[in-house]
Amino acid sequence: RGWRNLILNDELLLSDPYEGMLSIFAKAALVVSVQTVRENLRPTTFLDPLVTARFLVGDQELARSPTVQVLLPTVGTTHRLALLNPHPVTITGSLEVLADSGAPLALVGGGGTTVNYSIPFGGYFLWEFEAAGPVAGAVPTAQVRIQADQSATYPLVQLLEDQIVGTSSAGALVIPRSLPPSRTGSGFLVPVDLGLRDSGVVLTNRNPAALDVNLILRDLDGATVATTTLTVPAEEQRTALAGSLFPAVGSSFRGILLAICSPDCDGVGLTYTVNSRGEILAAGFPALEPEARSAPELPRYFPFAIDGDSWSSDWWLVNLATRTGTAQFFFRDPQGVRTDLEMERP
Repeated sequence: RGWRNLILNDELLLSDPYEGMLSIFAKAALVVSVQTVRENLRPTTFLDPLVTARFLVGDQELARSPTVQVLLPTVGTTHRLALLNPHPVTITGSLEVLADSGAPLALVGGGGTTVNYSIPFGGYFLWEFEAAGPVAGAVPTAQVRIQADQSATYPLVQLLEDQIVGTSSAGALVIPRSLPPSRTGSGFLVPVDLGLRDSGVVLTNRNPAALDVNLILRDLDGATVATTTLTVPAEEQRTALAGSLFPAVGSSFRGILLAICSPDCDGVGLTYTVNSRGEILAAGFPALEPEARSAPELPRYFPFAIDGDSWSSDWWLVNLATRTGTAQFFFRDPQGVRTDLEMERP
């Protein structure tokens, strides 16, 4: 029942910089959380709303068949995309980088817009690149299309972006952010708290025809507050943020945004805000599937590190069943002893 926080720099003698892949093997199943730490804290950083990925059903593992990886190609942002091979054979395929319009995206240091990969079992392929210039759009997005040469042999995909926001005597000031690969589905559900940040879903239409997506905003009681339709042209990508779609609900609205599409499209959750210094604070998270799924009544463990007194985190409980549900929170220290924490209800 205990937990261990593992920081590689404290545990291993690594060269600086070190590049590689970490594999974890255990005698029993483990719940693992990987968190990005921002080191270049400044006094005003503590006034920034912290953007975190929610632990939802779809966040239990990386997408097994990723076809679209969303990018945020803002100025001064470096993208590091890692493809991992979990299959017992060498896998091959290609990556294609496109703007949200579906047009090839000019890159710096990427060797063009299409790159081939060949990854042996247990290995990985790392690709670092930048957009060549500013990308249009209130929330600029782009996409990496992933094509596997053999059926059902897609790699696992991880993306880390670093946005350079300034310099200091110690070097560049960097805001790290990560986005998971999109998942294919007919519906996506994300929490909304406009008092802290805007949130929504990035939708990618890989179909040969335009796709109409029904967007439904619900309050915390599940009542529908507003609806609209977003058309995503064929082979293009659009960002649906609750605050931009439904400005009439006000800046303090809390609830849920539901996106329904037919046929299927690719979607990933996104939280987005710009602080007083003009820095973009963004993070992606897997969007919850809106269909209720039957599951055994077993405890769910969410790895959650607490370090310092300046951060805040949101926990959203979404009830997909047709009856009222209850939940209990139990926090434990590294020795597994239950501890009490103050929690604020909406």
